[in-house]
Amino acid sequence: MATVTINPDKTMSIDGKKTFPVYMYYTCNAHFENNTGVEPCNPSKNGEFLFSGGGASYQNFATNYNGKYEQSNEMYTLVGAQINEIPQELINSNSFFGYYSKDEPVAGDEDVLQSIYNRVKARDTNHPLILNVWSDMTKWIPYGDIISWDVYTIKKHRWSEINTKNVCEANGAYWDPVDNKCYYWPREYSIYIYEQWSRQADSVGNTLANLQTVNKPVWAVIQGNGLPCCGGILVPIPKEVRANTYTAITMNVNGIGYWGYLSWGGPLTSTPEFPYGTVGLYNNQILHQYYIQIAKEIIYLNDILILPTKDFSWHYRQGTGVTFNKTLTVQTFYGQRTNFNYILKQSGIATYLIVVNKDTRPISDVGITIQGLTGSMTATTIGLSEAGSIPGRTLPVTNGQFTDNFDGLAVHIYEIGSDIPCQPSQCDFKITQ
Repeated sequence: MATVTINPDKTMSIDGKKTFPVYMYYTCNAHFENNTGVEPCNPSKNGEFLFSGGGASYQNFATNYNGKYEQSNEMYTLVGAQINEIPQELINSNSFFGYYSKDEPVAGDEDVLQSIYNRVKARDTNHPLILNVWSDMTKWIPYGDIISWDVYTIKKHRWSEINTKNVCEANGAYWDPVDNKCYYWPREYSIYIYEQWSRQADSVGNTLANLQTVNKPVWAVIQGNGLPCCGGILVPIPKEVRANTYTAITMNVNGIGYWGYLSWGGPLTSTPEFPYGTVGLYNNQILHQYYIQIAKEIIYLNDILILPTKDFSWHYRQGTGVTFNKTLTVQTFYGQRTNFNYILKQSGIATYLIVVNKDTRPISDVGITIQGLTGSMTATTIGLSEAGSIPGRTLPVTNGQFTDNFDGLAVHIYEIGSDIPCQPSQCDFKITQ
């Protein structure tokens, strides 16, 4: 049996190893696999992901997948509401991660959620129950061990009540000249809007500027394929995927999930039940392969991402540990925004800084200052080039200050260390490959 432990700092350990989870929601889904032409589930094709999210029914799992996960590096999740019927051998497997509660609960679901949580904890204390929500995060804290939220902004949200350009623009919205309709934002603002929609309210409606006020692990579920909504479908491109992922990381989340591989649009052609079937990630193998690459990068950065956070900054939490001498600004429907987010980690004498340019425009000669660093150092970019990083660039750092250029939607990951050789006891930090 795998033991999945939530640590006091809200990180997660699996059989004693601290792990920053990156998962796919789902990698297997029997409904879609039963459609003609859809490839049966093969977890080994998604072995970079820690587990398949969403929760499978135990009947379907035992029939279709039993043994497949044990032969791969991926774990599985089951439906928490079925806890009394799940065979013990599925729970005992080293490939079992945990349970999913009711997805995206709404007001009135509290009693059902409490019942699921109580029954799961009464039978199994070795695996967590995940509750995925889309709003009012703190309202649902009592009903899960892990809170995840899915906010998808790379899609067209139409303001259907407005049908003229002048009225649309007067309200601060975006008039699309192609289809002559009013949308709340243009595509290039979608990463900015991700922050807005990720803003969560407490029990009395106050904005939570710091997601760390939630006393349980908070994970972000990132849009993985096209979604039908409000007049149009947009499929994210790799740069948007990367910017979206690291924007969530700079908000100091404890895990990243992607929705989804076989979960939406399994049929190769549209059907009345799934009219947008052809936009599913199953039918976009290039994008699916990119998700595998970015999962590899997060695994590569695992030992950095699980470090204590020294400082971080996003729109609703303005950190002061890192400053930028110039920024880009936009006026979105939701107000004025600036383009840079960051998260700052430290291990011994090494400093790790992740910076996201949320804007689609490039910006050059940006002076970056990390407070508290003195002397001569070097900033080296790290990551995996297949995921979009450009590793191996070196930049001189003097008293915490250095200069760099950013492409649109760029993410830079810096390892910053002293040019003076350190003692072996201070140089034992290793990134897990």
